[in-house]
This record gives sequence, C-alpha cells and structure tokens, in this order.
Amino acid sequence: MLASRYARPLDSPECCVSADASCSTAHVPSVLSFCRVSHQALSSGRRALYRRPFLYHCAGNSDHPWPSNNSLLSALEDPEIGSLVRSTSGIEVRFRVLRSWQTKHQREVTDVTNWYHRALQACPLLTQAGIIFSTVDDFSHVLNALNLLPHTSVDHAKPPSSSITSISLDFVPDLSEVVNCQKVFDLLSRSSLKSLVNIFCSDISWLNRNSASALSRFPFSPRKLHIETTQSSHLDKCSLLLPYTPYALEDFTFGSHGNAIGPDLSVLPALLDPSLRNFALSFGGHFSFRIPLSYYFFSTSGPRLPLEIFLSYPLITSLSLFDTHGPSLRLLETLAKSAPLLYELSLTGSRWISDSNILSPSPADIFPEPLILAALIKFARLTKLDLGTLPTSDPFQHSDLKTKLEARGMKVKYDICREG
Repeated sequence: MLASRYARPLDSPECCVSADASCSTAHVPSVLSFCRVSHQALSSGRRALYRRPFLYHCAGNSDHPWPSNNSLLSALEDPEIGSLVRSTSGIEVRFRVLRSWQTKHQREVTDVTNWYHRALQACPLLTQAGIIFSTVDDFSHVLNALNLLPHTSVDHAKPPSSSITSISLDFVPDLSEVVNCQKVFDLLSRSSLKSLVNIFCSDISWLNRNSASALSRFPFSPRKLHIETTQSSHLDKCSLLLPYTPYALEDFTFGSHGNAIGPDLSVLPALLDPSLRNFALSFGGHFSFRIPLSYYFFSTSGPRLPLEIFLSYPLITSLSLFDTHGPSLRLLETLAKSAPLLYELSLTGSRWISDSNILSPSPADIFPEPLILAALIKFARLTKLDLGTLPTSDPFQHSDLKTKLEARGMKVKYDICREG
C-alpha cells in the first residue's frame, strides 16, 4: 500500500484530470488504479494526471461545486503537486460554475476570486495560463498571482522570465466599468512574459478603440490567434491583437455565435497577412447537421462567404469553414487557383448554394456533382475533405463521387439531410 501522503491526491478522481496525449481523459481511472498498486508508476502517473488538472469532466456536482474544487486546490498547494501543472485549461469553466453557485446562494463572489488566484499561485511552472478578468484591476491581480509583475510599484525589475508561452483571455463583462485596453497592453508589456506563441480570446468586446492610442497594439507577436465571440462585427477589433511583426501570424481562427453577414467577413484581407497557413471560420448555432431537406433551401441569417477573402492567402494548407452558408462550385474553383498548397478542407455543418441563384431549390444546381468532381481534382495536394451538408437525404446519391476522390488518395466525408 502506498504511503498516505501520496495516496490522498491520487485517490480523489476529481483532482486528477488530464487531456494530455500521455493520459487521455478516458484513461484517467485506469491510471489511478495502476498508480495505487504500482509504486514505480506513481511518479510518471502523477505527472500525466496533473499536467491539466482543471479540465472539467471530473469537476464534481455543479449543484455543490465547492467540495471538489477545494479538494483540488488543497492538492495543488502541495508544492510537489503544483509544480507538475503545465496548463490551466478548464479553470474558466470551474470559475463560472463557482461564481454562478455563489450568486445563486447570495454568497460573496470574492471567495471565487480568492480560489482562482490561489490556484494560479500554486502552479509556478505553467506554460499555458487562463486570465479571467472584468476590469483592469482584475487583470493586474491575475498577473500578480502568476508572478509576472514587479512586486511593488517602485520595483521596476521584472521577475525571472516566465515559462508561459500561451494564454487565454476570458473576459467576464462588468457593466459598471469599461476596460481600457491600452492599460491592459501596458501591464503585459511590464510583465516577465518573453513571448506568446498562442492566444485564445473568448470575448473581445473589451477591445475598445476609443481607449487605445493610434499606435496601440498587443505587445506580442503570436503565431496562433483563436477568437470566440458573439458578433462577427467584432472582427475589425481583431487588429488590436494581431502581431506587430509582419507575417508572424500563421494560424487564425475566428468563431462567432451571433448573426453574421458577408460584409463582416470582407474585412479579413485587410487584417491578415498573406503568410497565413491555417485559417478557420466558425459560426456555430445557425444550422443543424441533420436538417430536413425542405429546410436546406431556405434563406438564413447565417454568413455567406465573399469569395475575395480567399484570394489573399496563397500559403494556406488548412481551411475550415464551419456552419457557413455559401460553399459553392466557384469557391472550389477559386481555392484551387489561389491556395495550391491546401491539403485539408473542412466545410463541416455548412450548406452549399448555387452560384447563379443562391435561393435555388434545385439540388442539381446547388451541388452539380460532375463539375464539383472536376474542380476537386484540380487540388494537387488535397488529402482530407469534409464537404459539409449536401442537399440530399439519399445516403447513396453521392457515393460515386466519394469513391472517385478516395481513389485519388483523398479521405472524404459529408453529411446529408433527413427526409422532410
């Protein structure tokens, strides 16, 4: 039997969560069991289990979230355990659940903030950190919890260079205060962060140009920028986050859960350099994967795709257009010419349109299979293809197309409509 000082953290499944390649969430119980009976496996098992301990699948009962989250915090405040953590992924979900519970039960929300700051302080060797904030002061307190700022206002020496290279900015709106993004950028400039490779933003409504100077810019040049927001009209605010070093950005994802229209997307060529390698647009919530066939032809509020936005990125190798309204024969022909290096094209959840009449109810006009095939074989490097939702309820109607493309080395998938 293992010594109790080792067994306590490992015997609490809610404290042992990971989605790391070395320990998938599905295998957590197996790793736990193995560690309990094998002393030799304990060290490597704990490293795997605690790399990303905040992931939410074992976060406990949302009706009573405090016991499991306090148990996790207690485990992490053991320096031997906290030093194993590399990512806070999932901490924002825990924060919101705890905050919702506190509000519902009319408790002090400061307890949640205290839990969050202590959790960050307990993990000194992070490479990814989640910054949850509503105000500039919140932002400053989080950087202090991560030991990224000078300890006093008169101390201009930065702490030792941080190991953090990836951050998520999770904005929780506070109607009583507008965030001055210039002050946020100044705080990051003063921090001990050397560089940021990845930036994820869950809401960019705080990026207010009125609070930024003409030369204001995010003080790092990330290679990957992933933005999720509620309105595609927030796209123009992305310029404040884009790299100040030309051609640095290689991977850009923009997701919106609100309404979007073509003009919103037309600002992209002015925002993004032609050096982009991976490009993804996602508009979840507009369409269902298995819509009735009769609904396929309806006009929707979903975004249509201006073809000109795809002419500026000759180096892209991966393009994902999720839940859009506008894949078409002309889009394929445009991409075949403008993106010769493309090897992965995903149109998951998207509905096709006819180039001659976007409201055409004719499946043959919308998805002319012989012409689609002729366009697709012009892609010299395409190996992975998701055609999205096709205008048919017959599972065999386009099987010949799939067979011919797979014979050329492509991995092909698509969805169909349900009858009705």
